[in-house]
Amino acid sequence: MKKKIIIGLIIIAAIIAIALAFGNNGSNGVDSSKINIDNFNKINMGAKYSDIVELIGEGTEEMSSDINGVESVGYSWNVEGLGYIKVIVDDGIVTTKSQTGLKSTCDDKVTLEKYNQLQEGMTYSQVKAILGEGQIKFQNKYGNFETIMCKWINKDASNIDITFSDDKLSQKSQLNLKWKYLF
Repeated sequence: MKKKIIIGLIIIAAIIAIALAFGNNGSNGVDSSKINIDNFNKINMGAKYSDIVELIGEGTEEMSSDINGVESVGYSWNVEGLGYIKVIVDDGIVTTKSQTGLKSTCDDKVTLEKYNQLQEGMTYSQVKAILGEGQIKFQNKYGNFETIMCKWINKDASNIDITFSDDKLSQKSQLNLKWKYLF
């Protein structure tokens, strides 16, 4: 039963994150120089909303709900163009974060050969040894269950997406990879 509740909360968080991705693009007067990949990476699961405000300023509230006694509020911080940080705070605690467009350089060197070395159950450290450091696109934590989606992007926009569930590779996908990276 507890596992079903956690899975249900994760599904709700994913739906909210998707809704937030298409929501308001206003910056709410926030210093856009603070909306960057380094500050995104400093947002920890379990932090308080006030910790985020101290780091990057007030977010724009885009949604709120109360489901089974859990009060959820979704906030966004947007920069010119498509870049944003989205956060979901459940009962005052950060449980979900996502970002797009914050890393200005896409200079990973991932190949189909490297992609094919990745196996279900590998840890992030094992994947990092093959691909190098990835960028977190989405992170969600409820109780002891954590999901992290990472991306590696080449200069030509070919890429690898990997989902880790409790630090184990659970899904992987690739787009337009070549056997040998030519750049």
